[in-house]
Amino acid sequence: IGPGRDILIREIPGILARMPGVSGAILSDSEALTVARDLPAGISEEAISSSASLLYKRLRHAAKELGGGFTNQTLVGLGQWTLLITCEPPFFLTTVHASHVVPDRLARRIQKFANALARLEKARPVG
Repeated sequence: IGPGRDILIREIPGILARMPGVSGAILSDSEALTVARDLPAGISEEAISSSASLLYKRLRHAAKELGGGFTNQTLVGLGQWTLLITCEPPFFLTTVHASHVVPDRLARRIQKFANALARLEKARPVG
């Protein structure tokens, strides 16, 4: 992994957190370990990364059990915050929103970030 790529990954949550409508972001792996974060004060990194992975996996499982489809993005309201959880293996990119409404355009933009990160990870040389 080159230093430019490391910096890019560390900067992604901060870039997202500066977007209108986004209060913070956290990038975690499939084991719910934090890769990078930029969260509002008072929000627990551990709570967000572990909740995102668990909630996403349970909702995906429930959708399969009910015979429904499931996309790689889901919205979850937690108190005053709304989480937009985007899964692009091997990452979960979770954005935190103060509004209970996340515009489709913003969700698609976040999806593009997650997709680009997943492509970078898959293209990374092993060893």
